Amino acid sequence: GLVFAPSEIDMSIRPGWFYRDTEQAHSLERLFDTYLNSVGANTTFNLNVPPMPNGKLNDDDVKRLNELGELIKNSFKTNLAEGKEITIEPYNGSETQRVITIELGERMKLNFLELSENIAEGQRVENFIVQHRNEDKIWFNSFEGTTIGTKKIIKLHGLETDAVRILMVSSRDTPEINKIALY
Repeated sequence: GLVFAPSEIDMSIRPGWFYRDTEQAHSLERLFDTYLNSVGANTTFNLNVPPMPNGKLNDDDVKRLNELGELIKNSFKTNLAEGKEITIEPYNGSETQRVITIELGERMKLNFLELSENIAEGQRVENFIVQHRNEDKIWFNSFEGTTIGTKKIIKLHGLETDAVRILMVSSRDTPEINKIALY
């Protein structure tokens, strides 16, 4: 049968797994991209921070960890979908597929869409399409994906729109989405 088996991304903050004073911490961009492609792709992110020979953490590594934490916090600070009209309807009359529409009320610049399923009821979504509406009220595909799971973060790259639509076109059962957020 189907079994949920979460995956894990292991990465060191430096090129090597162990501390070497000749190595520097990876760039903030690389660490954030790894975060988006791990935590934001239904997996966990295990970030190794090797101690120096004296048992302490390198000040530059600690600074980079703080920068990463601030970037994550600031990137996902204000949910632009909160308080907006969100409708969930059957997709093409299906018992298991859904269409979720988020009406923003005005054009907004969007960087990320975050979705999350209620994993206690199983990971159900198999395929989905994210669309945005242009100024002429025409829908365009922005992203096509497979699973959502515990968390899916979709990069929207500063997309400007007044509405977002998620078409869940293949699902094992009725999707149970417990988070929809736009940042």
